[in-house]
Amino acid sequence: MPRHKIPNVGFAKIDQRGITRLFLPALYRENEVVPPTPEQLAALYNEAIRPSAIKVMPNAAGHWPPSYSAETIRISKHAGGYSFGTLDVPASKVRKFGSEVIEAVRALSFGQGAFFGHTLRGTKGRTTHDPDDQEEYMDVLADYLNILSLNHIKKEDWHVDVALEYISDGGVMHWRTDGHLHLVQHMLGVNDNNARRLTSTGSSCYSRDLAAQLEDVSGFRLTPKTAGVATGVAYLNVYTTDKEPTYLADSGKYSKFITAAEALKAEAGQPIPFFERMAKVFRDAQRAGNGHARIEARVSLDRVAEYLRKLPNDLLCRSLLLFQRDIWW
Repeated sequence: MPRHKIPNVGFAKIDQRGITRLFLPALYRENEVVPPTPEQLAALYNEAIRPSAIKVMPNAAGHWPPSYSAETIRISKHAGGYSFGTLDVPASKVRKFGSEVIEAVRALSFGQGAFFGHTLRGTKGRTTHDPDDQEEYMDVLADYLNILSLNHIKKEDWHVDVALEYISDGGVMHWRTDGHLHLVQHMLGVNDNNARRLTSTGSSCYSRDLAAQLEDVSGFRLTPKTAGVATGVAYLNVYTTDKEPTYLADSGKYSKFITAAEALKAEAGQPIPFFERMAKVFRDAQRAGNGHARIEARVSLDRVAEYLRKLPNDLLCRSLLLFQRDIWW
């Protein structure tokens, strides 16, 4: 059962970038998406979340909404839409509260096997370190994990994204397509045949991301599945930061875009405003936009302390390209 396809609901916010989701595997259907119904959402709050809050924090009875429907009415804005809010749970009560909630949810007809999933996202630049400095490495790792109670979790069930970033001032660095094989072989500790299988264009777990439609210049994304078990790696993402000046998650796409219909609306003989704006972005990047080569690995927490400290020089020479900034842009 793929975890990302299990019906779930947002349950709690942790820190600034963390979210805890409540997964409901009993609602999973292999060939269709079945989100919780309004009636099931109401049951989650009325029969599990609110009673658990009052049991752990008796004063919650005077602060938490009396029912799901009552809160839906309260947060409905006069002009339409909703104004969502949050309620705090003291740190000393979180563990007990979570245990009570999950027990109550599992007692519901659709809650069998329910569990919490925790994600901390959007923290790529939160910690940086010198990979050769062991003390600094351990300090930033401890800082990054400070919201977790490490004594109460199974580290092998948690994953952390770690990365190396290669920089050349005034240049744009890219990954060579013919270097993917060698990178995967090194990162996963697999033999040549397995690395070739994983990075073949027919592999269902491998996606290649061309740079400027150049077949020989590309990054990639890889979900190694069983091939990553030995190293604890669940995902690899190899890319260049030159995508950032035009990156935008919008309408199912992940960069600035224009449709053919929009382009055809331009007045005859006049420049298309979208391309004029993009040309401005590229000119500015030509003057001040470096591109850094970045390799990221999602590694189980029990393996992260010693993983991806550096790549061998000969591997880098076979895997990286350097372009002058003004020529690339």
